[in-house]
Amino acid sequence: MQHCTAASTSWPLLATTAEADALTNFTGLVGCTHLDLSQTPLGEEGAHALATLLGQAAVHSNLVHVNLSSTSLGATGGKKVLKALVEAQKLESLDLSFNWLGDVLGDHLIARLNQLLRQAKKLRVLHLRWNDIPSTAWNVLGRSIASTKTLEVLDLGGNYLRNKGAVRLAYAVRGHPGLRTLRLDHTGTGSAGAQAFAAVLRNKSTALAHLDLSGNEIADGGAIMLAGALKWPKTRLNFLSLRLQERITDTGAISFAEALRLNSQLATLDLGGNQITRAGAEALFGAWSSSRSLSALLLDDNGSVRRHGWALPLGKNLPANLTRLMRGTRQHPHRGGGSSR
Repeated sequence: MQHCTAASTSWPLLATTAEADALTNFTGLVGCTHLDLSQTPLGEEGAHALATLLGQAAVHSNLVHVNLSSTSLGATGGKKVLKALVEAQKLESLDLSFNWLGDVLGDHLIARLNQLLRQAKKLRVLHLRWNDIPSTAWNVLGRSIASTKTLEVLDLGGNYLRNKGAVRLAYAVRGHPGLRTLRLDHTGTGSAGAQAFAAVLRNKSTALAHLDLSGNEIADGGAIMLAGALKWPKTRLNFLSLRLQERITDTGAISFAEALRLNSQLATLDLGGNQITRAGAEALFGAWSSSRSLSALLLDDNGSVRRHGWALPLGKNLPANLTRLMRGTRQHPHRGGGSSR
């Protein structure tokens, strides 16, 4: 097992074509299993040089983990790097986050990702955060994701799926036997998307255990559907985040409280940054106190009036545990071991 980073390979900050050309003869990547060039500003020239290296069988035949997040790959360079990575048959994890490739590559990105998903037979982890992948891409990519049975973690945060893309993606992962973690924060998903994922959670073949829908546009309607799915006896979900919707009220909170009394799997529920007031908090607190599984309930930054990122007290007679709960305490009232945010 050989780890290669920007420091260990003496990867230069490429500024000229001459430097990029010189790097094509560099042999430091031969034998690498773990390649981490994250936050190295490669640019177009550096990405082109990297693609040339990755195109060599002595390099791509050994790669297992590749991290190219925040590397400014650019249009031409990004296209070539993706093309080269398709040949990495041992690839298990790939991180291309924060490269905004959709903005510069358009349909080429979709085609390359589709090819990668279909040919990477061992791919388990894929991070594509903040790459401007449009909602229209998920007809094609969804089918490829559905066929990639080895995939366990998919991170699409910051790509604007909206409801249309979220519904298509939900259809693709419904019943997926391996996908356990799905991050869809800040994707413009609304209640229609939440409803689609509620159907995913009700599917007895779905392995999904971690679902992050924070920073979206889900209101009470979507919250009620997701809460209903948690009542399903075969759901495997143990983490759900609906943080920073700013739309979920006591109605949605009470639906989750009802679900918690029946659910025996969920360990973490994050409803921070919404419009939940005393009635919803009390209902959640009561359900949490008697929950068989829930160990973390986050309700910070809630209520009709908020200050400094924390909820203001919702009443003078609130139980001490509930006051701490509204201020972000993670500790279960009976289990202990938590810490305040």
